[in-house]
Amino acid sequence: MKLKVLVDNNTFIDEYYFGEPAVSYYIEDEEEKIIFDTGYSELFLKNAKKMDMDLSKISKLIISHGHNDHTGGLKDFFKEERTVELIAHPNCFDYKEDKTGLDIGSPLKKEELSKKCHLTLSKEPLKISKHLTFLGEIPSSNNFEN
Repeated sequence: MKLKVLVDNNTFIDEYYFGEPAVSYYIEDEEEKIIFDTGYSELFLKNAKKMDMDLSKISKLIISHGHNDHTGGLKDFFKEERTVELIAHPNCFDYKEDKTGLDIGSPLKKEELSKKCHLTLSKEPLKISKHLTFLGEIPSSNNFEN
């Protein structure tokens, strides 16, 4: 298994990769090549290019949850035609806002995504590769976040 950080809020000195307060990972598990989350923007694509990664080989795109720091790069990822399965929770692409009313959800909704990829929405755990499982719905254990 191989994991590379494509974007997060840290940058390595003298590596010159881009950072943002978001997350995106590249994961290889045997034959599966997976992107886990897409950060806020296209920075995960820019960093992947700097790492000489061929993202045309991605077989699965997994979205952990629907906030824009995990889904913001979807619009840039799908600017190119892709043959990929996108796996997420059924409510992942619903409208989300913060307490001020600011939209903090995905820039692409279910309807748009279903035209761009094979969209698999599951509340149940789902095997995504030999060693990895998408957990589906994780029950909320706090009262400050719906």
